[in-house]
Amino acid sequence: MPDPLRVLAAEPGAGQLRVRVRYAGVGPTDLAIRAGHLDAVFPAPSGTVLGFEAAGVVDAVGAGVTGVGAGDEVAVFLPRLGGYAELVLADHWARKPESVAWTDAAAVPASGEAAVRVLGQLGVTSG
Repeated sequence: MPDPLRVLAAEPGAGQLRVRVRYAGVGPTDLAIRAGHLDAVFPAPSGTVLGFEAAGVVDAVGAGVTGVGAGDEVAVFLPRLGGYAELVLADHWARKPESVAWTDAAAVPASGEAAVRVLGQLGVTSG
């Protein structure tokens, strides 16, 4: 995993996007991490760039990425943090519809991931 502080120089790897962040989502988990309450799960040494979610414009795509390219608007989920950076490397993204505000797009990814995880834990299937 690239150092979030050096992500500005990183090229996207296979299956990744590099995204220029327009807005970052800020949630209660970010605050708990910064306060040190989650050190056992998310240690945050000095200089850690927080942020599980962001929205921005694709700057570069890695090998194997299809359906999205430079200049496309996306919302990204960042389980390894880094959403408060200028540029992030993302493995998980969705296109941002034109009708969705940047602020809303930045607030959706972590909530969407949590909803999908809960449905999986409950064993919910289609129908």
